[in-house]
Amino acid sequence: MLEWLSEYSGAISGGLIVAIVPKVMEYLSGGAAAKAEKRDGFTWMEYPTRNKFFPIVIFAIPAVLFTFLYFHQTEQGKDDAFAFLFLIGFFFILSFPLYLEFAFVRIAYDENSIYCYTPWRKNRVINFSEISGEPKFSPVNKWWVIPTKSQGKIRVQHMIRGSEEFITKLSEDYKKIFNTSST
Repeated sequence: MLEWLSEYSGAISGGLIVAIVPKVMEYLSGGAAAKAEKRDGFTWMEYPTRNKFFPIVIFAIPAVLFTFLYFHQTEQGKDDAFAFLFLIGFFFILSFPLYLEFAFVRIAYDENSIYCYTPWRKNRVINFSEISGEPKFSPVNKWWVIPTKSQGKIRVQHMIRGSEEFITKLSEDYKKIFNTSST
């Protein structure tokens, strides 16, 4: 029944990747232009809800597909539980860091400070006077890098809601304070 699938699986998956991945990335990146949420005296930048479901989908679709294929192989007398568990574990390992990023990274700011919350390092409160340079965009990582004097760098992912507004504000403030012009 599924012989054609195994014969053409490389072409099918390659075609799906070429067709789907750019659209998915465009959809996920759409949150950057959205306004940050203002609540409790802070402006909150977080990933949009659609981004938070993406890692779950990245894990669930292959898990369902591999489960279906595993039972199909079992019906034919081929039982390779190790490969099945390996693939399920592999996609879990791929999707879990994405889940942590999308679900738990958020940045807040008020008129005095920037508040960084992330599962990758301890939470930080950074006064605007601690910023030591103009925000620079990293085209490879697709995030803004904001240097500070003593607390490392602040990285603002371009997909986070309100990032454009925040970077524009920071760049304008930096130019006012240091009386510089962007080159």
